Amino acid sequence: MDNANNSLDALAFGIRDLMELALRFERAYAASLRRPDDGSACGAEEEEARELGFLAQSIRDMLSDGVDLDPLVLSAAYFALGKRCDPRDIPFLRGRMKAELDRDPQLLFQVMIALENMGEDVFSPERNSYSILDADLNRNDAIRYLG
Repeated sequence: MDNANNSLDALAFGIRDLMELALRFERAYAASLRRPDDGSACGAEEEEARELGFLAQSIRDMLSDGVDLDPLVLSAAYFALGKRCDPRDIPFLRGRMKAELDRDPQLLFQVMIALENMGEDVFSPERNSYSILDADLNRNDAIRYLG
């Protein structure tokens, strides 16, 4: 990717783009689990990792900007980051959880699921299922998680 393409302004994510990116994140994460951790990644894998890192940062920037985006796009953005399963995204997603706490319960739920995908114990251990429809339970669990 050249510098002209590295501008966030040049990236216009739609729901389909974010879903495709989520699948790429998921495939890259699965591949990383199969690859030996001996630093033997090939050049193509390193290039893809840089590209996916840039795209993840672009999503984080978009979410941080607080622009008026459709909630479906925002939800897809959180979904995509959750599929990345990168623990380095946890502090960012914790911050987004705080931002979404008193706004959209569906977006809050998507952030919670993203954190859960990264091994965080977001949901109360007493719950045996999670639903986007359980807005009050989800909000209470988010408050508990955030401490």
